[in-house]
Amino acid sequence: MLDKLIYNSIAIIGATATGKTQLGVATATCHNGEIISCDSRQVYKELTLGSGKDLDEYKDIPYHLIDICDLSSEYTVFDFQKDCIASFNKIMNVHHLPILVGGTGLYLNAIFNSYQLIPVPENHILRTQLSSYTQEELANMLIELNPRLHNKTDLSIRERTVRAIEIALFKKENHSVTLNPNPIRPLIFKINFERDILRARIRKRLKQRIDDGMIDEVAHILAHNDEDRILRLGLEYRYTTQFLKGEYTFDEYFEKLFIAICQFAKRQETWFRKMQREGLNFIDLSGSNVDEMKKTVTSHIFQNKIII
Repeated sequence: MLDKLIYNSIAIIGATATGKTQLGVATATCHNGEIISCDSRQVYKELTLGSGKDLDEYKDIPYHLIDICDLSSEYTVFDFQKDCIASFNKIMNVHHLPILVGGTGLYLNAIFNSYQLIPVPENHILRTQLSSYTQEELANMLIELNPRLHNKTDLSIRERTVRAIEIALFKKENHSVTLNPNPIRPLIFKINFERDILRARIRKRLKQRIDDGMIDEVAHILAHNDEDRILRLGLEYRYTTQFLKGEYTFDEYFEKLFIAICQFAKRQETWFRKMQREGLNFIDLSGSNVDEMKKTVTSHIFQNKIII
């Protein structure tokens, strides 16, 4: 468990619209830090307003794993774990404090629980064999190979299901593959809000994103990418695409998207509770008092003598 180790970094986690970036930047400013984004959509160069990058907040603070790939590629949790460790090592080499900031539960778990992810080559013979399978048959095969599947979206998107089967079979046949250990040992802070306050923050943030041009951003992306690819990005990109196709009035679009984001925030909290049940310790922060959050983070950094 992380609380029995010597910490060498911190993590600031929480549901969407809890102010993680703001606190991360404030902490980096005070403690000579650099931020590693743990967000599954901010890695894509084309996604800005809809993914909530808030790049203006970073000012002069260095950040990592934002705008690192194109939508033409599918960024995976394996890619994230590899890139996150590489960024961590780069930050440590210049004696700065690594600060992980984000709310993508699968990505955070990959680091906090050191998922044993390995590079798996494409198996073209296997892919040819699986081409005649229905999605249901592929999903059943994957569940049989990996009953403790972490990412349920692997069951619904054909390309991901095939890739997950490919990985599961490779692991089964290559028990002797050695992995580099995960060096990241973060002290974890979690930002909390009462539900009604968080919903109000989500509504305000959504309105601001739309005012800033999120609909135009999605229209531009749609003009240069396959529609199904954009729909798979979910939330802001799915609902805005449907609005642009005339499926909703603007008011319907706004309310449906608002509700969907609130439901997403609820799922994020479920992820975090599951992490705690599995043994991770979080230091809870009240999001309603930014100055108090900063003081608490600083106090724990000094108390734990975090190595940088």
